[in-house]
Amino acid sequence: MMKKKYFYLLIALIVTTNLFAQKKGWFELTNYTNPTMGFNFFVGNDAKNFITTPKVLGSGIYDFSRNYNLFPIWILNPHKNKLIGISFPVGIRIAKYRFADNIYFQHTNGNLEYGIDNVSGHYYNNFPLSYDGSKLVTGNWHLPILVYLPIQHWFGSPNDNFGIFGSFFYDRYAFAYHKRRYKVDENRYNDKISNSSFKNYGIRKNKFGVSGGIKLKWLVLYAQYVISPFFDDNVNIDIYEMRVGIRLVNPKKGKDEEKEEKNHGIEIRI
Repeated sequence: MMKKKYFYLLIALIVTTNLFAQKKGWFELTNYTNPTMGFNFFVGNDAKNFITTPKVLGSGIYDFSRNYNLFPIWILNPHKNKLIGISFPVGIRIAKYRFADNIYFQHTNGNLEYGIDNVSGHYYNNFPLSYDGSKLVTGNWHLPILVYLPIQHWFGSPNDNFGIFGSFFYDRYAFAYHKRRYKVDENRYNDKISNSSFKNYGIRKNKFGVSGGIKLKWLVLYAQYVISPFFDDNVNIDIYEMRVGIRLVNPKKGKDEEKEEKNHGIEIRI
């Protein structure tokens, strides 16, 4: 119970830090508290058995499935050198997978087993706003090297409304749990495999991945792929994590535009 309390405190601290520690500069691309929509899914030989759905809460769209950076560590800032930006937005990566089928997990005799819950009388409400169903949530300490190329600067523009970026990252297991929520008659049940089970066996503890995208003024299109298999070598399941989505950011103004806005009594803080 105490561990959960500390974890929730940490998440609150991360979100609060992001909300109040914003400053001018190229912070919007690494500040993931901006409105974000995305979809989490799996690829690989066994991905057909782990299909996720965007129809209900979870798997992305708009939830807590994204990166939360504690702080950006700058090496090069693109608004100063005009050529390239390099940062280390260290934080935590949370991913939620809501399965289209009502998948169950269980540990039996040292093996991780899974299947579809076809038990008669188990009623799952898969209405779009329902919290029922089968979902897997993972959290990883996230250490990326992020590179941004401000293409618009390269052509002499003082603005930064077009650029491309990519990152290579290392993830270290922080927590995971799986929950099924359903009804039997009028009684609601929550079947859960806790973090202690996955921590000891199942999900890979060390992962590497890549991400990339394009910034178009206030819109960022991105994709993220985890190169390392999702499960560890003891589990004979071949799947890999992916996420695609969009993020809204404040467009970076040129110096002339900022001066004009200040003269009109408006100053944009990002």
